[in-house]
Amino acid sequence: MTPQALLSLIWQTVVAPREVAKLLLAIKPTRDALWLGFALVITVNALVFGVSNLGMSGSDPLSILTRNPINYAIMTAGSVAAMIVGITMAGRVLGGRGAWQDIAVVMIWLQVLRASAQFILAVMVYTAPGLLEIASFVMSVVGVWILVNLVQVAHQLTNMVKALMVVVMAVVGTALIFGLLASMLGLTGQGLLGNV
Repeated sequence: MTPQALLSLIWQTVVAPREVAKLLLAIKPTRDALWLGFALVITVNALVFGVSNLGMSGSDPLSILTRNPINYAIMTAGSVAAMIVGITMAGRVLGGRGAWQDIAVVMIWLQVLRASAQFILAVMVYTAPGLLEIASFVMSVVGVWILVNLVQVAHQLTNMVKALMVVVMAVVGTALIFGLLASMLGLTGQGLLGNV
């Protein structure tokens, strides 16, 4: 795929997410291709995140953990994998028919969009810092809109309300699991400082 075709597909995802979801799901990639795509988007996201954070400092314990691109890649891989499982299971509860492979395809594509958004925000830090917060907010809202549409198509749900419920259930479940793991590992702010 050429860079121009990639940019066109990214733009189409913003303006017509359901059509792009149908296109992506029609590809039916093999399991090996899914794993390769997963590894690739996690790596690209970590690299973009690492470059965008060069020279930045933070005192938040969790930001210190994620400042390293390798740590960020591990955390992102875990959260994306958890969301794939969560969206698959929550969708089934609400009558969805998508297989985990279908959800993996749309979540991998969502990570391509995420890396693109991170790149744009990284450029804006130097070119338009005054618009950074607004751009970040708009991208977050558009990202949720895209995710809900992709989930609706992947799970063949009858309406967007069900798709939104699937996303909320998956996010809450993932947050609870990661919160529990973080507290068990002492990765809360207080726990981290207590282990130093």
